[in-house]
Amino acid sequence: MAILTTFRHVGDPDEIMRIAQEKVRPTAQEAGGEEGRISITVVRTEDGVMMVSLWETEEGMRRAAARLEPVARASGLPPQRDWRMYEVLAHAERHV
Repeated sequence: MAILTTFRHVGDPDEIMRIAQEKVRPTAQEAGGEEGRISITVVRTEDGVMMVSLWETEEGMRRAAARLEPVARASGLPPQRDWRMYEVLAHAERHV
């Protein structure tokens, strides 16, 4: 069953993105690829950023999160807030 997760980081969006790109991205790409991440979208919010990820399974997401958590914590990213998980009922990809 596919799932969608959301969470926020509060702070300067440019600084959050810099830290994420420089310090977290390599592990995130590896873990996401191996554990079934379908997509990730990062949006600017009024107080930071929100990350929205689509996963093939909850189990894969949890394995990836276990790998990413210590890296994110050590990177200096602000702590995650408002973490949510939703069962995906339908998903469509854009075809060009």
